[in-house]
Amino acid sequence: MTLRLTMVLIVGATLSAHAGVSDTPLPTFADAQPGQLVATFQAAKETGLDTDVICTNLGPGTADVGVELFDAAGILANTIAAGNGVVLAVGVGHTVTIGSGGTVALHEDVLITLEAPVVNLRQGSGRIVSTSTNLGCVALAVDRLHLVQDPTVCPTCAPPALVLLPFDPPPATTTTTTSSTLGPTTTTTAPTTTTSITLPTSTSTSSTSSTTSIVSPSSTSTTTSALVTTTTTTTTSSSTLGPTTTTTAPTTTTSTTLTTSTSTSSTSTTTLASCASTHDLDAIVCACDRDLPAACPASLLSHRLTVRIGRACTLARRAAASDDARRQQRLTRRTITRLAALARGATRGRRPAPDMCASALSDAAARAAFSPAATGAE
Repeated sequence: MTLRLTMVLIVGATLSAHAGVSDTPLPTFADAQPGQLVATFQAAKETGLDTDVICTNLGPGTADVGVELFDAAGILANTIAAGNGVVLAVGVGHTVTIGSGGTVALHEDVLITLEAPVVNLRQGSGRIVSTSTNLGCVALAVDRLHLVQDPTVCPTCAPPALVLLPFDPPPATTTTTTSSTLGPTTTTTAPTTTTSITLPTSTSTSSTSSTTSIVSPSSTSTTTSALVTTTTTTTTSSSTLGPTTTTTAPTTTTSTTLTTSTSTSSTSTTTLASCASTHDLDAIVCACDRDLPAACPASLLSHRLTVRIGRACTLARRAAASDDARRQQRLTRRTITRLAALARGATRGRRPAPDMCASALSDAAARAAFSPAATGAE
């Protein structure tokens, strides 16, 4: 007889009772296509500040793209089905920008209108929904009042603040399945022999842990199966009277062996913090090492633009490594000039860069302009 034991343990995040970005049902677009979750983020709309989401369709076909905003209480502020905050049928390779309001520094294709009962979005959240998950997106907190100015032409003009908003990781769900199978056992009893087949027992331990900058869910499941075997010894004796003869059959004893195997697997994933959490020249170098390569992949840029971005980042690294304050200030200002020029010209020419690359360059230039190394502040 074969005995199979299977246990399934599912550990997941329990849905909360209140509405919000994580548990509000996904919308349906006006063309009756169901929406899928692409990413969630923190959003804000206040005097002089708006949130812009820039997405590029990387899939093989057209896609509907929308942005939903939620206020601090988790109340939905716009309706995707009504076309509020939506761009339908975005072509392959096309880029669209959806904003909570109009800005002078960036171009918005669609502006979201807050719907009752939501009247403000001083602090809130948002999520990107689409008919396809093959999107490349970036969320920005944008100073809506200022333009990017060449500091060599207008050194006193304040550059607009463009801050990358990191996307929230999806809720963690871990599924662990442990199976233990006891093989068949056959016992044959002859007058003097006992035969036993060894039953293997396996123990499997599986653990999965996930760590991010925001949440750290973990779960562990262990199943152990043990087997106790008793062996019976049979002895047969025969006695014949006449000439007295006694015969004792041989006795065979078999012991059951317990075989145990243990396997352990562990998976760990770490999400790095955003460059926005660093300051001064470290933030510029961080943008060169992480933000710019992600937003400006060499495969989408001209060779000339790739080389110029590399030279600007080399200046930033030289400034960060210098111990001379005057040399550091001179190198930082040269970095600002080059990054600002690259941001203005990135989307021009015969092979323009994606809009998100120009935004990342503007963000790096703004961080450099605000740094103490550029202003001379202690």
